[in-house]
Parts: sequence; C-alpha cells; structure tokens
Amino acid sequence: MRVTILGEPLCEGDTISVTLGEHGGYSRGYYRLARVADHAWCEYHFDCYVDVLGNGERPAEFHREDALVRVPAPPRVEIIADRPARLHVVAKAPGSAQSDEFEVVASVRDQFGNLANYEGILKIESTDPAATLPDRVGVNEGGERCGILPGRRPEGTLRLQGCRLSAETARVTLYDPKQQVIGTSNIAAPGFAGEGLRVYFGDLHVMTGMERRTKMMLGDTEYAYRWARDVEGLDFSVVTNSGSEPHWQEDLRLDDEFNEPGRFVTIPALERGWRRGHKNVYFRGSQGIPAMPKLEIEEMFEWLAGPDVPALAIAHHSNAHSETSRYGAWGPQDFSTCDPRFERLVEITQCRGSMEVEEVGGTVSLGGLGSSVQSALAMGLRLGFVGGTDNHRAQPGSKRSNLGGLVADEIINGGYTAAFAPELTREAVFDALHARRCYATTSRRILLDVALGEHPMGSDLSAEDAAPFADGRALTIRA
Repeated sequence: MRVTILGEPLCEGDTISVTLGEHGGYSRGYYRLARVADHAWCEYHFDCYVDVLGNGERPAEFHREDALVRVPAPPRVEIIADRPARLHVVAKAPGSAQSDEFEVVASVRDQFGNLANYEGILKIESTDPAATLPDRVGVNEGGERCGILPGRRPEGTLRLQGCRLSAETARVTLYDPKQQVIGTSNIAAPGFAGEGLRVYFGDLHVMTGMERRTKMMLGDTEYAYRWARDVEGLDFSVVTNSGSEPHWQEDLRLDDEFNEPGRFVTIPALERGWRRGHKNVYFRGSQGIPAMPKLEIEEMFEWLAGPDVPALAIAHHSNAHSETSRYGAWGPQDFSTCDPRFERLVEITQCRGSMEVEEVGGTVSLGGLGSSVQSALAMGLRLGFVGGTDNHRAQPGSKRSNLGGLVADEIINGGYTAAFAPELTREAVFDALHARRCYATTSRRILLDVALGEHPMGSDLSAEDAAPFADGRALTIRA
C-alpha cells in the first residue's frame, strides 16, 4: 500500500490508519484491494518504509527497499485458518504398472484453501460399489495426519492405502454430514495409460522463501514437499529456487530426503532469469551437481553439458514481462536462444495464465509480446508441453499465489504436468519428460492419451515415417 501525505508533514504522535477490506487503488497498472493476506501460515508483518525526500519518486517496492527508511516495530498480525468449508480428495495412480492398488489422499480446507482444523468422522462412498475402500474413517482415529510446520499439527489430512477398484474407472467421495463438508476425487483409472504405464501428476514449478523470505516468497523446501505429498496429493513435485550456495546443497539434501519411490517423487531443479526470459533447469539425479554460477543463457547450456547428469531446461511465463520498473525487470522469452539438447519442453500454463497464444483474453491474462508457445512452434521448435503453478508460497499445486497483479480468487489456470511412466520414480518421471511423453493441464487431473499408430505422445517422426498415417485414420485420442 502506498500512502501519500499532502499539505503538512507528519509529526511525532500522528497516526495513519488503514482499514483492511476497503477499496484500494491502481498500482503498477493493476487495481489492488487493501486486504489482509489469506495464507494461514505464520505471523505476518506489514513492513513500513518512508520516502524521506518526499519527492514522489518511490523506488520499485520489490527491488529498492534499501533506498527507503524502514519504520521500526512494524504492525504484526497472525493469520489463522477459517472453519472447514470443503474436502480436497485425490485418487492417486498406483506406484507402478505392476500394481493395481492406489491411495486416496484427502485434506480439509477452509474457503481460502488453507488446511482447516478438523476433528470428526468422514464417510466414504464410491461410484464403484465393489471398490475396496473403508466405509468411514475418523481423522483423529485412523488415517495418517501430517504437521506442516514445527509446533503445529493441523488436523484434517489423511491417507488411505490399499484401495482397489472392480470397475475400470471410479470416483471416491468423502463427506461429513454433521459439519457439512464434502469432496469428490478425480477419476481413478489405474489402467488408463495401457500396459506397462501409469499417468502421474505433479507441479514442476514452485518457489519458496528458503533463500530470501519476502512478501512474495514464503515457506521453505521442506514445507513445500510436505504440502505436495500430504495435502495436495501430488505424485511428484519440484522446488525451483535459484540454486545458489549455501542453499543449493540443502535443497539437494531435501530432494533426496523426500524422494520416496512408489509414493512421492522429487526432482532436483533450479530457476534462472534474464532480461530475455526465465528458464527452469531439472536434473535426473542429485549427485555431482555443483551450484550453478551466474551465467548468460548460452553459457548455461555449455555448463549443463559438463556434469555427468542428464538435464532439461524449460522456459516459463514466456509471453509476459515483470511489469515493475527500470530496476531488475525481466522480459518475454527469446526463443532464438533455445538449445534442443536441453529444451524439449515449454511451460504452457501457470498462475499468470496461459501462454499458448498471443491474443489476450479468456485464460490468456498476459501476452501480445511475440513469445507465445504457438509463436515458438511457428519458428520450427519441437516442444512438448508442461504445466506448473509458479506458486511463491511453497504450496505445490495451489493456484493461490498472486502473480502479475492477478488476484488468486480469479485465477483459473494454475498448472499440472501429467507424465506417462512405468513406475513412480525420479528416473522414470524424468525420462518421460525427456521423451515428451507428457502433457499440461490447468491444475486438473485430466486423463488424456494421443497416439499415431504405435507412436506415443511426444514421438519424433520423419515425413516418410508419418506418410502412412496422412489420412488420420491411425490417430487415436482417448480422454
């Protein structure tokens, strides 16, 4: 919030009162409301700075706070979760193609998506009457609960193992009629991907406050992985901090600590940004990867060729720019820098919106800069599609992260990546991404399979190889 004092200066003992919830005003091109944060995570403080020159040339708030005078003892407020409003229910895929057992992960949320304190009995139903499921579970009597923060053990999360279906597809519903909370899962379809494969869902793009905790960056890597695994019910997740020391080695340690084949997979990764765009880098393993020095884009690709660990680079928010000021701005993606050795994918959707087309409208909130995904494809680049939220709250899978001036309540995109893999392991998921055997969704567990004859999604065919399929009769699409 920016407060401008006109006429007379403030004197000792004068106060400025702000009513949270009042109408706000325009700031950097966006209309902003004066409202309290809705992220129930920890104690928040309102940093207060004074422009002592009073010349109206206030530096960009995220880049030059050191040029202002900080007011001591800023106001503080603790954000707590609201009452239970809904159940988030996920039917996960089996941990390998050899198993038909799956898990159900559920969490009780408030209206803002926070974990809500809950104690009660949840009834369980399925569209498959013969499914192997309990008929009810007490959150404080059964299931597995998780604490997200040290000293806090929020109730309302559970994990049901050993579930089986008798039908090809089914949904699972959990509800508490007394407290009026209910949630229905995605479609459980263990055999959808065909023989030898499963479809796994994850978030490839999440940032935390592990390196620099600011008003934009919250949480840490451990919090992020616990949220992804125990609250959001993702199969895999990635934390993309900057990869600088001393935090890089700690991130790698946590990547390995939370990597649990068959249940939950992590992939070591980092993010780097330039005025010519931002890219995330993903590694197939965690051993022998030093912290990446500060490099230009072309230099980074040569550096990636050094470590004996396969890597991928993925551009994101390609058709957007920072909307800040002359201080530290970043611009749209320069796809002429694309290196096909590492860039086989592009992030097509995230919390800032879809980057598919140039025209702004609908799910495209930012664009018109000549760097949409369709523009990249028109250049002849061969890119598969992935999704990631770019959540800055250490909450993988959550769309509630105000980016680009967009209000979380109105964001309809977000981003998941679905990967076809024979098993839920780091190596298998990475190989699926490298093979472009994947697709993006707007944070929905949509099942989709596209093949050309015997060639699966992501295949690279020559014109000669594709000639027999020119009439389209061998193109199959299942959803």
